[in-house]
Amino acid sequence: MKKRTIITVIGALLLILLLKNILSTPKTTDVATVATRTAKIVQTQIVGRGIFSEQVHVTGRVAADRETMISTQGTGFIGALPVDIGDRVVAGQTLASIADTYGLSGNAISAAALGVTGAELTRDNTLVSLGQAVASTKIAFEKAQKDYDATLLNATETLDQAERNAAALQTGTTGVGGTSTSKAQLDLNNYIAAQQKQLDAFETSYANQLQSFQSFLANVIDTTDTLLGVSEQKKSINDSYEYLLSATDSQQKIKADNLLQQLLAYKTWSPDSTGTLMERVNELQKVQNLTSELLSAVKVVLINSVTDATVFPSSTLTADRAIIDAYQTQYNGLSAGLVSFLNSAQTFLATYQNERLAREQAVKIAADNAINSLEQTKISVENSLRTASSGLELAKNAYEAAQKAQEIGTSQVDQSIGLASLRLSDAQGGAARLNVTAPFTGVIIARNVEIGSLVSPGANLFTLGDTSRLIIKTDVSVEQHKYLAEGQDIPLIFGGETFHGTLSHLSAGPDPVTRLYRVEIALPTSHPKITLGDIVDVVLPGAPISENPEDAQIVIPYTALRNLGQETFAVYVMTLEDELKQTGTLHERIVKIGKMNETSVTIVEGLAV
Repeated sequence: MKKRTIITVIGALLLILLLKNILSTPKTTDVATVATRTAKIVQTQIVGRGIFSEQVHVTGRVAADRETMISTQGTGFIGALPVDIGDRVVAGQTLASIADTYGLSGNAISAAALGVTGAELTRDNTLVSLGQAVASTKIAFEKAQKDYDATLLNATETLDQAERNAAALQTGTTGVGGTSTSKAQLDLNNYIAAQQKQLDAFETSYANQLQSFQSFLANVIDTTDTLLGVSEQKKSINDSYEYLLSATDSQQKIKADNLLQQLLAYKTWSPDSTGTLMERVNELQKVQNLTSELLSAVKVVLINSVTDATVFPSSTLTADRAIIDAYQTQYNGLSAGLVSFLNSAQTFLATYQNERLAREQAVKIAADNAINSLEQTKISVENSLRTASSGLELAKNAYEAAQKAQEIGTSQVDQSIGLASLRLSDAQGGAARLNVTAPFTGVIIARNVEIGSLVSPGANLFTLGDTSRLIIKTDVSVEQHKYLAEGQDIPLIFGGETFHGTLSHLSAGPDPVTRLYRVEIALPTSHPKITLGDIVDVVLPGAPISENPEDAQIVIPYTALRNLGQETFAVYVMTLEDELKQTGTLHERIVKIGKMNETSVTIVEGLAV
């Protein structure tokens, strides 16, 4: 079977056989003689007229297709340098070691370790102090509880005795003291009538405050429930990113969930209209405090959350934080008026209740002096219980505050230890960076340091080349650049042997200093005789000898020419008829040659197209 490479040229009539050692005897035109020879595989090419181009020889250097500068991240003097230019290294191999001459890394590690120890000692002392505060307030709370229980028991016994005494007195002592029942009742009625207008004003203000806060509260509950997924309706909304919420402190998420669970009952809250204004005001204050705690807890959750580009991107986290901050701002605005109302309402109602109670007591005393002692006893007992209850509440609040302070303090000291540990890790990492290693397998092309050289982060120590694929680099002038294009077949000469590469890269612009264009030629495979740094003769296409199409000549590959000696040359051709009939017959033609270069030659006589 014949091996063919056919290149079509307009006006071509001949097939020139490109022969590589196919015939040993020159000048044979007899078809029969040709037919008796041993069959050879030949390569044919259609040729025609074309404009002959000169060729330019430039020097190229064999280089690695990939070259990387290797720098250091440490500071110090080069202590060991086990490799040199031309050495082949493997990925991960140590190229240089930096001596920590001044002990900077060791000092940093020691200082960081002391920081960790100090943070741990601070934590221990803090935890002891906070634990003592919790223990002491707990003891005080338990004592207050016992005192309240004893006061309650004593009050019950005292009231029972007073009721028995009043029953005994009530049998024949009505009206003792001359106090008029109607006058005391009139005084009570006048007082209630006088205070009713202010009571109505507080009722109206309460309704307005309640309405504003209910709308705000419903929005807060709905938004935080959507984020946290606590209610039955929304517990699956955040399944894809719930694990990212408060990822660095899961206890904050639990705390926020618990607060929201308490507030869910107030989403459609409507206070009991049968309760007193004081009871409703107190309930409103309770809900206000829960709302404040929830907003603070959710804000901490978002601070401790991490992001995920797919399910919980940073833009979503930023938006959620902005929403909570906006609610906090709105809450602060509502809270200012609400707190003022609550304080004034509680003060007035406490005074009103006390004054009304005193007048009602006067009515009771006036109505029945017989039970005066009982009523006084009740007041005394109630005061005692109130005092005991107040003491119990204060002790409870102090105990809970100590527990909360312990929780916050523990979190803060743990964060301090975490930061100190991070500094220690950074210092230890700095020590590890004192060894410079090869990022991939290759050959050391350049070395910029010697043993004892002082280096700092970013200093270029080596240039490492990947020799698995070699290229040839050269530079050409602006004039030569316009005859080149990526993908061109480029002849290369090394050691007297010609082979071919492909122009793989041609710089878009010239070097600003040399005004030369960089050219890179890729080898299909690594040539066995070529090594990194070798100098190769690169044959580049140059300017055509004429721009006029009428000056076109017959141009054939230089390898198709047979030198018969005494400046006589021949080529072997196959006529179009032989090609159509597939006879395989070759015809020798004596030709006269003209201009030639490394790859082509012009025919001035002997062939016609």
